Amino acid sequence: MCAMSVEVFSWSRLETYKRCPARYAFAYLEQRPPEAETLESVLGKLVHEVLAGAINEEGESENNIFWKFGNRRFLAPMIRVVKPDMDWRVELEAADSMIAIGLAQIGRVQAETVAVEQEVRGDCDGIPFVGHIDWLTQNEDGFQIRDWKTSRKTSQQRTVDADGQLALYEVLLRPGLPILLESVSLHWHFLRSDTVRESTRTSGELRLLEEELAYRAREITAAREFPYNPGPLCGWCEYRGQCPASPFHGEDPETRLLTP
Repeated sequence: MCAMSVEVFSWSRLETYKRCPARYAFAYLEQRPPEAETLESVLGKLVHEVLAGAINEEGESENNIFWKFGNRRFLAPMIRVVKPDMDWRVELEAADSMIAIGLAQIGRVQAETVAVEQEVRGDCDGIPFVGHIDWLTQNEDGFQIRDWKTSRKTSQQRTVDADGQLALYEVLLRPGLPILLESVSLHWHFLRSDTVRESTRTSGELRLLEEELAYRAREITAAREFPYNPGPLCGWCEYRGQCPASPFHGEDPETRLLTP
């Protein structure tokens, strides 16, 4: 595989390359269409949509996970259930529970909404980057960058203190703030455990992050080979049937798909 220049980097691009360079090439360089989307990914996106709608005070139908999922199955039915013992109905109920927790967390936030689902653009040490903030709020303490998490794992405090994703969003957001040195805090909303973690970054830490992300981006741009990295996550890869190194290579494309 040959490298092509990438116009704008993102956190997901960097992490995709880190986990599997071949998957990165499939998605971002060759721009192959995905074979299917996993059930977890679909439900995660729908939970985000419902909570965004609730913050924006949209109508009841737009804020109903069952209604949204029903439409999603018919509009784009290629949804894969990776785990053999997973019941999509149980997962849908779990998503509904996460929405209830998210709504309760929204009600406890003592801040005004600035933006929902906001794209932020900027650069890290000269490299263009883009980010996506789930929910941006502001109170007398400053701004809060908030991110909904639907995964089963709840990160420990030391993990979020070292996490670069929301810190990248802060790097991209800061030049557009009304006051350059306005306080910014980062908040991870874990919806399965009803846990909120908070963290902050110093200006020095943000500068080091910029340099690190720019280095990673330049490393990817300079790459000429994109090796396969098979492992436990191959089952969730949207190119698993096409990848020669995947244990699922050549499988029936209809394997474990939900259809209308």
